[in-house]
Amino acid sequence: MEFLKDLSPFVENVGFPALIFAIWYIYHQAQVKAFEKIIQNNFEILKD
Repeated sequence: MEFLKDLSPFVENVGFPALIFAIWYIYHQAQVKAFEKIIQNNFEILKD
């Protein structure tokens, strides 16, 4: 358990930015998927 005690400050320091990054990454992926759908719909409209 000493290993976990030594690792704890590292996890506290890195954990918050990692959490922010994870939230941003999930949000970004959702935006990209939505944008791809919009582009696909626009191409289908232009084909007609």
